Amino acid sequence: MDAEQTDPSPLGRADGWRDNGVYGLAHFGKSLFWYGGEILFAYFLTEIADLPPAAMGLILVSGFVLSATLDLLVGVRLGSRMTDPAAAGRLQLIGAAISGATLLAFFATPFLPSAMRLIHALLTGAAFRLAYAVYDVPQNALIALAGSSGQARTRLATVRIACSGLASVAIAAAVAPLLAARTRGQDAGLLLQLAAVAVVIAVGSAWWLARTLSSTAARPSSTAAPATPGKFKKLWPLLAIMAAMSLAPPLFQKLEPYFATYVLRSPAWGGAIILAVAAGQLVGQPLWFRLSRGRSRDTVLVVAAIVQALGGVAFLASPLSQPRGLVAASLLVGIGNGGVGMAMWAAFGDLVRRYASGRESLAFAAFTAIAKLGLAAGSALVSLLMVATATRSWITLAMAGGAVLGSLAILVLLGAARRD
Repeated sequence: MDAEQTDPSPLGRADGWRDNGVYGLAHFGKSLFWYGGEILFAYFLTEIADLPPAAMGLILVSGFVLSATLDLLVGVRLGSRMTDPAAAGRLQLIGAAISGATLLAFFATPFLPSAMRLIHALLTGAAFRLAYAVYDVPQNALIALAGSSGQARTRLATVRIACSGLASVAIAAAVAPLLAARTRGQDAGLLLQLAAVAVVIAVGSAWWLARTLSSTAARPSSTAAPATPGKFKKLWPLLAIMAAMSLAPPLFQKLEPYFATYVLRSPAWGGAIILAVAAGQLVGQPLWFRLSRGRSRDTVLVVAAIVQALGGVAFLASPLSQPRGLVAASLLVGIGNGGVGMAMWAAFGDLVRRYASGRESLAFAAFTAIAKLGLAAGSALVSLLMVATATRSWITLAMAGGAVLGSLAILVLLGAARRD
């Protein structure tokens, strides 16, 4: 009998698109928090909360480092509560509810007296990172817990990245209204209202996923051999790729609000550019899913990395007087980035299922912890550049360079892994 028919989990099956859709909706809700942080936190702290760039760097870097540490703690201490999909579903619901409350508190920073804003942002930001770890790790582990075959994990990863793209589109769509509201002094209130909507979606979708998973039996104990340190070494290439992808390509979206404000000087075109990246992540998924059928994960990673790099080069080459070229290049960056994400998550699920069975939560905790350390390094770089540079002429180069360097790192790391 086929593995997909014997696995009691409803996720990843070819005939289970409704349940896969529930997972996707829950990931959409979680991704609203993630992309809200990636795209808006830096801009929010410096331009809306009126904190200096050094304070922004302190808050973001310390938050990511704390979050990475908490991911590992959650993976180790709560791993026994994530041994089957239903248990992971219950835990991610708890994390969603607490994350929502702390996120609203964080976005309330501009309404406090100036002297209190730094400490309030530090404390609420740390609380959000703690809650998000409980939200994030179990939902990520479902790729290995629920996927009974390579194709099942490909389906789930495709749904995941597509819904990440939808969330990125939703956050990107808010950039232009926020930039416009800034001129009227209404950006802080608008951002808090949008955050409240995101919280409702996140908690509601997490509840639906938990309910869906609770209707299935616990996954039987794996017949695979227990994970060992030697087997964990098999995960290193994808851990390294995750580090590179978290450090370099996110610079494109982190810096885009600054690019729109200081370089392009157009909220409308700035919103279109960041929307194009998000749309690319979404619309490219059918292409990457088709490419993955009958081809290796490495092949998909290489093709997607090349597309992402071409988008970065095209963005750098496009004149500011022709913003349509910038939008087209951004779409290409998003298409490539979405392909890398789909192949990377599916491939990691494959390896975890093969080499870390029974310790899925710890493996995915390490995966996300490395991602957050990469993001911390990127946030520190943005902060240092803003403090040290009198002009903003470096923004375009840093955006394009992040996409290109991330792609080059993938090609180098895959080549090193083949020789290992």
